[in-house]
Amino acid sequence: MEKTLDIEESSLHKKPITKTYTYEEAIAATGVGRFHYFLLLVSGALMVAAVVEVVGL
Repeated sequence: MEKTLDIEESSLHKKPITKTYTYEEAIAATGVGRFHYFLLLVSGALMVAAVVEVVGL
């Protein structure tokens, strides 16, 4: 499965330059930081709260 990400250079070029990246390359280029771990923690806590409410524990 290949997803594309189009990146345009500055307006110095008259023709936009685009390059295709795979999903793995895009994730490797952007990296993972504190925000992503915080988002995972908050999402997990909300999922646990939803499951507890549905099950009725």
